[in-house]
Amino acid sequence: MAANPYVTILGPPESSERRLNLAQSFNAVGAVVTPVVGAAFILSGVEHSRTQLSAMTPPQLQAYRQPRAATVKGPYLVIADSSLQ
Repeated sequence: MAANPYVTILGPPESSERRLNLAQSFNAVGAVVTPVVGAAFILSGVEHSRTQLSAMTPPQLQAYRQPRAATVKGPYLVIADSSLQ
């Protein structure tokens, strides 16, 4: 984990182990919560089968795929913006 050295120097050396353990305990929480939150922001709930997709004309397929691909922009922009601050 890249944040481990940073967490250890954030405060007194005597309590670095506790800070590190606390920080690492949130990894499991994030591993469970992130897919659920990400799905709410990214997935639209409108899914088409392969048969439906193959029956679409190229413009219809483009019209279906374009907004779905654009849904990932928001979460990535939030992540990028928060990492720059």
